Amino acid sequence: MKKFIIPALISAAFAFTSCNDFLDINSNPNSPDEASLTNDLIYPGVEMAYAANVGDYLRSCAGYLSEYYAQQFGTSNYLETFSRFNPTQQRTSTFYTQFNLRVLSNASIVMEKAQAEDDWATYLAATVMSAASYQALIDMYGETPYTEALDSENAMPAYDSGEVVYAGIINQLDEAISHASTNPNQSTATSFLIPNGTAADWIKVANALKLRILMREHNVVNVSSQLQALINQNNFPTSDVAWVGCWQNASGKANPFYSEEFADWGAQKNAILNCAVEVTMSAYGDNRLASYFTRSQYDGEVHGSVSGTNMNGAAAPYATTAYWSRPNMAYDSPVSFISLAEIEFFLAEYYAENNDMATGARHYQAAIEASFASAGVSGSAAAIAAYPFDNANWKRSLGVQKWLHLSGVDTFEGWCELRRLKYPSFDPSVTGADMFPGTANCNVDVSILTPGYLYTPYQVYSEVGDDKIAQRFPYSTASTTTNDNVPLFPGFLEEIFWAK
Repeated sequence: MKKFIIPALISAAFAFTSCNDFLDINSNPNSPDEASLTNDLIYPGVEMAYAANVGDYLRSCAGYLSEYYAQQFGTSNYLETFSRFNPTQQRTSTFYTQFNLRVLSNASIVMEKAQAEDDWATYLAATVMSAASYQALIDMYGETPYTEALDSENAMPAYDSGEVVYAGIINQLDEAISHASTNPNQSTATSFLIPNGTAADWIKVANALKLRILMREHNVVNVSSQLQALINQNNFPTSDVAWVGCWQNASGKANPFYSEEFADWGAQKNAILNCAVEVTMSAYGDNRLASYFTRSQYDGEVHGSVSGTNMNGAAAPYATTAYWSRPNMAYDSPVSFISLAEIEFFLAEYYAENNDMATGARHYQAAIEASFASAGVSGSAAAIAAYPFDNANWKRSLGVQKWLHLSGVDTFEGWCELRRLKYPSFDPSVTGADMFPGTANCNVDVSILTPGYLYTPYQVYSEVGDDKIAQRFPYSTASTTTNDNVPLFPGFLEEIFWAK
């Protein structure tokens, strides 16, 4: 298997040029192969490609599918697709390509080099990026090439099931952690996620990723002994793990979602706040709302719109862009890898499932406190009182609170956990058409939606239907047009293995 890197793209790892300019693999025989490059040059591009994919492409798509975002008045870029729960093949194929070509291929080169040099700290860092990418591919598509992936001589790799891939990446992480543990003070190659990081730092991150993977599958795969050992070890990050402090206020160097949606250098300006989040947070005076989303230019309040429409035909002031709140993004906003609140929510779930409600409640409260701290606002005590840990229905407590936390942190993880935990559930008594009738010069009334619930969009994709969300993406055209081993698409309502 021969792999090549385009040398002109090396500077992209440091200059943060656009996501299309990150390190890439191709088979151009005129380009030098990886032997001439160091991991200090290759690895930063692996991280930045991952951050671009999760922090931009997936943030946009999952933001709509989770009812965090609605479509801005008068614009239509995602109106017929994500806003109506229709993750089309055309829209979602980019995700597959970005992970495979720009993260996984280059991460494998880093791992090979690091192994040859006994650089186990860098080996672990690259393994974390690789495992997280495979996890995301399964969480998007349900199946993906894994055992036969990354071989340039195999144009038709077999697709592996989610169970196989999850087991494989856990084994990869365990193997990399074992090597890195022999020299915990060893430094990694240049990293923007953990600058000046050591093997010990990356072991904590790897453990957090393992916690996410094992908790995501634990209800359908018996991983109880692995989970217990991991949690008993209790060696997790004690703060958010995110790309922060590395973005610049210039084209191609800023936070990728900011560049896509907000910057002056060609932003599309599509995403606005969804009323599902607004109604829930407003009902309890949740200070995170005005941290995660901007205040309206119209009246200084926070206003969320309805999925499945761009409000054409609405009465004033709804028929203006100034009325609606938008995600609160700046050029230097963090891109999350995993937050402390997520770790605490997973721990709360673990203890609740093992009938230790007191410990579960403590971690639940710690998760909310961490979420407010990340948002930079006060009010966690009031939120804990407003959203109490319900021993009888703790899964709903966790589901709704995790959904709210991730609305401003990581919408892709929000979509994953929404599908797995089944909360928030849908309010069958209210639809988007009830809140926005769609007649000429009509008003909008989101107050009829019950706090803590989702709703069927004003118009919803027929293959998804009422009171449901899309469970997966169609397989990428990068595979379906070239690979005879691509499975038959099971439909948008076929759950990923961990959600069944």
